[in-house]
Amino acid sequence: MKNALLFFFNINISNDKISKIGDTYYFSYNNNNFIIERYTRNIEEINDIYLLSEKMINDGFPLFKIIPTNENKGIFSFENNYYILMIMPRIKNRIITYKDVINFNYTVENNQYKKIDKSYWEYYWSQKIDYIEYQFYQIMEKYPNIQDSINYYIGIWENAISFYNLNNEASSSDVKYVSHKRVNCKMDLLEFVKPTNFVIDYKERDVAEYIKSYIYEENYTKETIVKYLESVPKNKNNIVKFIARTLFPSNYFDAYEDIIYEKENTNDKTINEIIAKNKNYIYLLQVIFEFFENNNIPEIDWIKEEKI
Repeated sequence: MKNALLFFFNINISNDKISKIGDTYYFSYNNNNFIIERYTRNIEEINDIYLLSEKMINDGFPLFKIIPTNENKGIFSFENNYYILMIMPRIKNRIITYKDVINFNYTVENNQYKKIDKSYWEYYWSQKIDYIEYQFYQIMEKYPNIQDSINYYIGIWENAISFYNLNNEASSSDVKYVSHKRVNCKMDLLEFVKPTNFVIDYKERDVAEYIKSYIYEENYTKETIVKYLESVPKNKNNIVKFIARTLFPSNYFDAYEDIIYEKENTNDKTINEIIAKNKNYIYLLQVIFEFFENNNIPEIDWIKEEKI
C-alpha cells in the first residue's frame, strides 16, 4: 500500500506507519487519521457519493472526507481491488441510537445524485426479486438451508411490493433524504457517517431498517416498538412507505447474498439465526398494523392471523 499512496496521492509514508485490519488500512499523516477501505459499490456511483459528501461537509456535517487521487478519481486500484482513501472525522465513536436515525436529516432535491437514488422501490424490488429467483434456481442444490426457506421470504417480499404498489400515493414532490444502504441498532457512529454507506431514499428506509434490526435482539419490548413508531408521520403516504419497507425482509436477503457471494465470516449460521427469530419479525409487523389501525391502512390478513 505504501507504493499506491505515493503513486496515487503523493503521500510518502513508510510501511511500518500503516496498520492493516482485514482489508482496511489505517495511518496518520499531517495531523489527520486516514483510512483506506475496499470499495465494493458500483463504480458508477462514486462520483455522486463524492459530490454529496463534499456538500454535506461544507454544510457542517462531520463525515469521512474522501480524498481524490492525483487524477481526480474517487477510487484507485490496488492488487485487483478498488480502494477509497478518506480522512476520519474527529468525533467520539459509539453505538448509534434511534434518535441518531431520526435526527439525521439532510434533504436533496429530485434528480440530484441519480446514481445513488434508491427511492424507486417498485422498480428495484421487482428487478431484484426476479434476478434472485433466476439465480437461486441455478444453484439451489448447494444451499439446502436456503432452499427450505427462500420461498417463504420471497413471498413476504412480494407482499411488500404489492402493498406498496396498491397503497402508495407518493409523488415526484416527495422529499428525499440522505439515507444508508443499511442501518442497524449495533451500528457505530463512524459507520453511520461514512459516505460509502450513503444512498438517496425516503426517510422511512432508515427508520424501518433500524426497527427491524432491533426486534432481532432478545430484549425487545412492545413499549419500545410503540415508542419508535410514534416518530413515523401520521399520514397515509409516510405510513405506507414505512410498512412496505418493514415488510421487505432485508435481513434475510442480505444474509442470502453474503452466503452466495461468499463474503468473509458468513455461513449458514447467519441465515439460520434470522429464520429462528422469524416470530419476532411477524410480531413486529402485527404491532405495526395494530398501531396504525385507525389511519385507513389496509391490513394483510395472514400477518394478522399468524400465531406467535
